[in-house]
Amino acid sequence: MSKTYIHERTYITIQIQKGLKTLVIKELKKYIDALNMENEVIEGGSLLVNKDIEAAEDLYVRLKITISQRIEMPFEEFTILHRMLHCSISVFESLGVLENSIMIKAYKELYQNSEELFALLKGGVKNAYKN
Repeated sequence: MSKTYIHERTYITIQIQKGLKTLVIKELKKYIDALNMENEVIEGGSLLVNKDIEAAEDLYVRLKITISQRIEMPFEEFTILHRMLHCSISVFESLGVLENSIMIKAYKELYQNSEELFALLKGGVKNAYKN
């Protein structure tokens, strides 16, 4: 019985509008800060949180240095982006700011697109485990 895994070096390409990229970078920085605080709370730190921090920092650098709107990233970084978008959208919803800005609407659309892609990828993983 063979199993197929999404290797962490599987790359995902997404497109982020130029103006939206600045908001994503700011929110990612906040997400990294939150991960660091979580790691401080856990006595001795957490290997999983450390891996997430490392992936988030790599993604942060990738977003800062990539000039193109098309950004290629490893699956691990895409997972971080997806989680960060989910957390940010939850905060935006609780503050009631989702309908107040074209930028926030574009941010929500980016999240929805990442959600669809993540579901497709996740489905591929589930199907691979069935083999």
